[in-house]
Amino acid sequence: PIDGLKEYYWAEFLLEENLPQFQKVVIIGGGLIGLEIASKLVDKDNEVIIIEMMEELARGMEMIEKSLTLKKLKMKNVPIYTGYQVTRVDGSSISLSGEKNMVLEGVDKIVVATGMKSYAPLYDQLTDKLPVFLIGDAKKVGKAQDAIRDAYVVTRDL
Repeated sequence: PIDGLKEYYWAEFLLEENLPQFQKVVIIGGGLIGLEIASKLVDKDNEVIIIEMMEELARGMEMIEKSLTLKKLKMKNVPIYTGYQVTRVDGSSISLSGEKNMVLEGVDKIVVATGMKSYAPLYDQLTDKLPVFLIGDAKKVGKAQDAIRDAYVVTRDL
């Protein structure tokens, strides 16, 4: 939870029709999804800032894709703050704590890309009534290829 954070976006910016243009966008989370969103946003002339709690960016991203994405963001002068945490959102101001405390002003949109956790609310309700198999993010948050493999293995073994 982030104090004061009420309105934010997630991966819906990956759809072309949802991409803003000429906006100041802060992305909270510098993982694979955060960097993909940043890459799309800079293509639409947005001013993008990335905030990542950890020191490593794009954990889990394929090495060549990671290198190319980071190079693109650097060429577009995207500030990336690693080792920083968002502590408060107050209107268009975002407070950060890290090596030094700072405030980002004039923010139009906030994207939260801080990770996910498995969610399978129907599993326990249905498991005694019919065969149920957990796959993909319902089983364990991962990549699309992991979900496809899970589905393949489950259907193969039926």
